[in-house]
Amino acid sequence: FRDMQENGILPDLGSYNATITACEKAGRWKEALVILDNLNKTEIVADGASYSAAISACAKAAQSEHALRLLTNMRKTGISPDAFVYSAAISACGKSLKFEEALELLRDMEINGTAPNLVTYNSLISACALCGKGEHALKVFEDMKTKGIVPDVISYSATMSACENGNRWESALELFERMIESGIKPDAHAYSAAMSTCGKAGQWKKCLHLLDDMKQRGVVRNVFIYSVVISACSRSSRWEEAINMLEGMRKDGVKPNVVVYTAAITACEKADQWEKAFQLFESMKRNHVKPDLYAYNAALLACERGMQWEKMLELLEEMHRNQVVPDEFSYVTTISACELCDKIAESLETVSRGVEDGFFTDILLRDHGYDKIELYNYNALTAKALIRYFVRLKRRQMKSKKDTGNSENETSYIW
Repeated sequence: FRDMQENGILPDLGSYNATITACEKAGRWKEALVILDNLNKTEIVADGASYSAAISACAKAAQSEHALRLLTNMRKTGISPDAFVYSAAISACGKSLKFEEALELLRDMEINGTAPNLVTYNSLISACALCGKGEHALKVFEDMKTKGIVPDVISYSATMSACENGNRWESALELFERMIESGIKPDAHAYSAAMSTCGKAGQWKKCLHLLDDMKQRGVVRNVFIYSVVISACSRSSRWEEAINMLEGMRKDGVKPNVVVYTAAITACEKADQWEKAFQLFESMKRNHVKPDLYAYNAALLACERGMQWEKMLELLEEMHRNQVVPDEFSYVTTISACELCDKIAESLETVSRGVEDGFFTDILLRDHGYDKIELYNYNALTAKALIRYFVRLKRRQMKSKKDTGNSENETSYIW
């Protein structure tokens, strides 16, 4: 497209539309808008395809404001948006978590005499799922059937995903059965939606049943599917089942990733199986899966349950060596374990390291001439360690000022 312009060849409408579509497919929404804007500055009149591609580009990038503005501009130029354009705008609103705007677009379609199609309803159901509107999703699903639009696997999957909100796992399983009865073969996305909804409701056995059903129907069980099932086991502290899932993955030829390992470690941690959790953490590294912050924090939490303060200090050091930046949770967990095991020196050293990394510094406040420490966000063990650290720090500061002849009224500090 640029070559055409640089060589003095004026692009026609087809060239503009093809370039906007290419930007849409490549996820380059800003470039798509620039090209549409350039088109509108020429004598060539943009058509529905021009706006449709640009709105679709905005939808993929969750740019609802731009999508709605383009929709308005489209109408001003006398072009009536079709169902696919509306669907893209609805999708943009859903991804931007603007549920009311998505519903308003459906009402706008009805007012303007544009009949919603399957894509429209799927976009709206997906918007319901993203916005946590499970009840609305079920209503939209039934409305589309009432209007003679036959749901496809995407419709069922999106509605089951929306059922996660409000603990509607039974509705999700009912939809799954209806999908099969209607002759639609469930794919990995459909299974994932049903499993995720059941898993978040603590129905780990249902997840295992669905996993077996996938195998019977010949649906490939990928790493994401296993991560959903293991996460479901983790939520219910089913550590043995989580470990068995790891073995099942290997038999299926699926390599566990860091998300899967972290979920399995968490399952062991919740069941007070810190040794199993730590073994999994070490196994992850042996299998060349690099732990991230969440994996390290899961291992730290497991070690805290086992009062393994030495291992926790080693893990913190390992994080720094591997350039995994600890967060405040990493430090709080380790400090609590040291305090619980009466390892005062190690606790102080960990607080000091946390301060060096930029944590805990915002708890010191000046109020009416006094220094205060705000500890509302910390547990008792961590609060005790922080008080001990900052009191010692303040004493050193006061002693230094006294030695230099710049004494300060010691009563100006409240601890």
